[in-house]
Amino acid sequence: MGLLQPEQAEEPELSTDVEADLATQQLGEPLAVFRAGGRWAKLKAIVGITLVIYGLIVNYLWWFHGPARFGHIEFHLLIAPPIIGIGLLAFLYRNRGLRILIFPTGLLRLKPNEVESFPWESITAIRFKTDTAERILEFDDNNEIINCWLPVSIPLVQVWNAWFEIERTDGEKTRFTPAVSEYTELARYVQTETFQVLWPKLIDEIETNRHVIFGDLMVKDEGLSHNGKSLTWGEIKEVTLAHKIISIKKKGSWRTWWLKEISQVPNPHLLFGWFARKGILKTEESESDNQSEDEG
Repeated sequence: MGLLQPEQAEEPELSTDVEADLATQQLGEPLAVFRAGGRWAKLKAIVGITLVIYGLIVNYLWWFHGPARFGHIEFHLLIAPPIIGIGLLAFLYRNRGLRILIFPTGLLRLKPNEVESFPWESITAIRFKTDTAERILEFDDNNEIINCWLPVSIPLVQVWNAWFEIERTDGEKTRFTPAVSEYTELARYVQTETFQVLWPKLIDEIETNRHVIFGDLMVKDEGLSHNGKSLTWGEIKEVTLAHKIISIKKKGSWRTWWLKEISQVPNPHLLFGWFARKGILKTEESESDNQSEDEG
């Protein structure tokens, strides 16, 4: 049985508990459930309230009993903390009642009076905003890539600055944030499940003399193209991911051949999977081999 369609699932005045029960009756028990709230939300609520109270107290003391001056430093000490606290509380309030159900066929995003359905087969793109610098690669016994995913990061306070977004074939998008507990695990689930669907399509499209577009980067079987410039796999010096930036360097050149913030690149888990397939990325095994050679 497929996932609920949004027009079928929309029922006025239904709580997420009722909607989740209806989905379970039709689709069976979910593989995983992610909810807003829990210890994480309580901790962030405490932080938000503390920042607001701090702002009220220090502003009162500063303006009524202190020097009452204002400048760049005063802004960060007096104004920024309560603004961040209010933003954090508003973020938690907007996502109250949120629940994500993971099924073998896809996911459901539930909020009060709102249901979104994303079958894995219908998802065409994933985008991230994260500070991650890791790529997790999984191989089978024949050393063929069977999965690739990127761990996501969560800011300590400004949690709204972390997100990942999925897009359906019909152009519908939805964004997930650390409002849900186990956000990093949710991101892993979505990446690994979509990788299973999109990876065979990627291989087929590239190996049949076609190409795949990752933002403004064109990936071909023989190499890469960008703004009319081409680069064969053998000409690539290194591919790095650091501080939200993906960069590609060419052998014999100190300049970066291609540079892009990761949030602007659709399906980076597929892109890094293809780099690994072409031997561009170093695995832990190859790095240890290199270390052994250096020691020898």
